[in-house]
Amino acid sequence: MVARPTDVVLVVERTDPVPTRSRDDAAGCARDDEVTRAIPSDPRARSGVMDRHAVEQELEPLLIELVDLALTAKQAHWNVSGLWFRPLHAQLDELADDVRGWSDDVAERLTTIGVAADARVETVAKTTPFGSFPSGFVESTQVAPLMVERLTGVVESNRARIERLGAEDLVSQDLVVGITARLEKHKWMFAAEQP
Repeated sequence: MVARPTDVVLVVERTDPVPTRSRDDAAGCARDDEVTRAIPSDPRARSGVMDRHAVEQELEPLLIELVDLALTAKQAHWNVSGLWFRPLHAQLDELADDVRGWSDDVAERLTTIGVAADARVETVAKTTPFGSFPSGFVESTQVAPLMVERLTGVVESNRARIERLGAEDLVSQDLVVGITARLEKHKWMFAAEQP
């Protein structure tokens, strides 16, 4: 079997120089004098050396997308009207709250690795991949498809990010995996509300 960059190799190390046998040995379990740890199969990830610029190239666009998504969800929350007003109003508020938290997590990850996070209004407006959300009141029948479209965009971008981050920084990769799973849940809920 050839290990891919995102594979993890399980390594068992002895902490006691004198080997002892127990019934756990036969079962393949780690003994009390052994330490088990997971090591990424990619040599760069194993070395502990991270290309901060490569991680920044993945997380900064995600931060922009999340800030845009949070603002859009709040805009839709304030201005949704029509048949499904109440459930969509509440659901959009939940999405905005969740996405704000995730954007904070991404920004803090950037600063943790020594990169200044940039989600200023002008940066978001200039670099967001999303088109403008309709102004004024928006019918509930339009809101769900518009949110599904944006959520799909972030999820699809994240799937590529997850793959690339696996070779650079497993902590950032794990963060993006968690965010993606929760974004997919929101996407499913909005998609279920479409006629």
